[in-house]
Amino acid sequence: MEAAVGATRGAPLPGAVGIVLAWAALGVLLHLAGRRWPAAASPWAPPLAYLLGAALIVVDVRGLALLLASTGAFTMLGLLTRALGARLPWLAALAAVPATLGGLAARDALSPGPAAPAPLVAAPSGPTVLLLTVDTLRADAAGPTFAAVAARGLSGPAWTPAPWTLPALASLHTGLTPYAHGAVIRAPVAGKTRIGGFDAPTLAEAFRAAGWRTAAFVENPQVTRARGFARGFDVWDSPDDRDPPRSLLLDPLGVGIDGDPLVHRGRDPEARVDRALSWLGADDRPAFLWVHLLGPHLPYHHADTSPGTALGDALGAGNATRLNLDLLRRGSLRLSPALRTELRSAYLHEAALADAALARLVSAAPGAIVVYTADHGEALGEHGAWEHGHTLGEEVVRIPLAIAGPGVSPSRFSGPASLLDVAPTLLRLAGVPLSEHDGVDLAAVPADRDVLLADTLYAEEREGVVRGSWKLVRTLAGDEVTLYDLATDPAETTDLAAANPDIVNQLTPLLDAERARLGDTPVGVVGEKLRALGYTE
Repeated sequence: MEAAVGATRGAPLPGAVGIVLAWAALGVLLHLAGRRWPAAASPWAPPLAYLLGAALIVVDVRGLALLLASTGAFTMLGLLTRALGARLPWLAALAAVPATLGGLAARDALSPGPAAPAPLVAAPSGPTVLLLTVDTLRADAAGPTFAAVAARGLSGPAWTPAPWTLPALASLHTGLTPYAHGAVIRAPVAGKTRIGGFDAPTLAEAFRAAGWRTAAFVENPQVTRARGFARGFDVWDSPDDRDPPRSLLLDPLGVGIDGDPLVHRGRDPEARVDRALSWLGADDRPAFLWVHLLGPHLPYHHADTSPGTALGDALGAGNATRLNLDLLRRGSLRLSPALRTELRSAYLHEAALADAALARLVSAAPGAIVVYTADHGEALGEHGAWEHGHTLGEEVVRIPLAIAGPGVSPSRFSGPASLLDVAPTLLRLAGVPLSEHDGVDLAAVPADRDVLLADTLYAEEREGVVRGSWKLVRTLAGDEVTLYDLATDPAETTDLAAANPDIVNQLTPLLDAERARLGDTPVGVVGEKLRALGYTE
C-alpha cells in the first residue's frame, strides 16, 4: 500500500510527452528553415533546437541533470544526421525522443530516491503519532479542530523560533534552534547566498528506528528532500516529488498560474488528507504521520475576487481566480479599509479550510497522540507589514500549539512554549530516545524560560528573545534595538529600550551566544535572499 501512495519521481507521462513534442516541433522547424540558410548554418540547427526546447522546461534543481544528459544525445544525433547528408528534419526530430527519455532517466538516477526501508525491528507498543501543521497560521486564527485538541490536552502561549518556513520546520523536527541546525540564510560564498539544509537527527528517524512506520504528506514545495526534511520517512508525498514540472507549454509566464514564482503546486488539502488517511488505514501498526497543509499562505486560492469586491477591483481583470502574491508583496495593491477587511477574511477562510481537512485525520485516529501547530504566523497589516518573514512581530512569531492523547493531561503550559519542544515531548511520550536538542518537555515548561527568535527572511536580519513579558529584538548589526513589554503592550507599539538599559544588557548576551553556534554569518541582503528562494530573477 505504501508504494501505491508514495510520491512518484520524475515527470509524469503527459509532461514527458509534452517535452518530446515541443522539441520535435522545434527540430522540424529549424531543419526546414535550414534549407534556406547557408550550408554552414545547418549543423547548428540540432543544438539550437535543443537549447530552445530546453528553455521550455522549468522543473527544479534536478532539471539540471536532464539538461546535461539531453544536450549530448540531441546534439550528437543531430550532427550525425548532418554528417550522413540526411536532410530529413524528421530524423533530427526523433532525436528529441531518446534525449528526453534519457534525460528523465538521468534526472531520476541523480535524484534522491525513496527513503531506505526501516530496519526489521519489533513492532512498537507505543501509540500512533499525528503531527499536524498548518503553514502561516496565526495563534488567533486557529479553528475548531485545534480548539478540540487543546481542550483535551496541553496548550498555551507558544512561539516559533523563526518567522519563515524552512528554519521553523527544521526546528520542529530536530528540537534545535535555527542557528544550531543551520537551515537558515547563510553568508554569500563566491557571490551566492546559501540556504542551509540540516542533517541533525530528526523525529522521523527516531520513530522509524524504534519500529514506527513513517510518512509525510506536505503541501509546501519549499520543504524538500534536498534540505533534509524527507529523512526518516518511509513515504514522502510532496510537491517536491509528486507534482508535474512547470513548462511554458502550460504556463506562458513561466511563474505558475498564481503569478507566484514559488508556485504552490498541489495545494489541495482534502486530496492530501485523503492520501494520508489511505496510508494510515493500510496497516494497524503504530505510525508517525506528518501532514503539513499550505492553507492560509498567500496566494489565497479561494478568495472572492469577482468584480465589485475590493479584491477584484484592486487586482483587475485577469485575476479573477487567484490573489496574486507578487502584487501584495511589492505593495502594488491599494490597501483601502475594505481591501484590508477582505484580505483578512480571505486569510481566515483558507485557515478554516485547512482546519476542517485536519479534523478528518484527528477523527480517524482517536487513540493517537496529536500535535497541532504551525510553522509561523502572518502579518495582516500590523507594523505596516503583510505576509511573514519581514519582522519578528508577535503576529508572525506567536503560533498555536496543542498536544493531546495518551499520557497527556488537560492543562496549560507552565511557561512559554516553543516549536523546539515538540520533538522531545513526542519522543518522551512514545518512549523513544532523542539525541541533542534545545527543547523542553511541554509537560514541564519552566516559567522563566527564554524563547529565542532568529532569521528574518526579508530586509535587515533580525534576532530576538522573549523572557517573561519582555521581548527584545535587534538587527544583526546591532544598530537597532527594540524592547517591548508584552504584558502591557501586546501589540508592540511602544519601544522601551532606552528606558530600560538594564534589561537590554541582560538579554543581548543570549543573542550573541546563540549566533556563535552557527559558525557562519547569517546575512540580511534582501535581493540575495529573494533570488536564493526563487522569488526574483
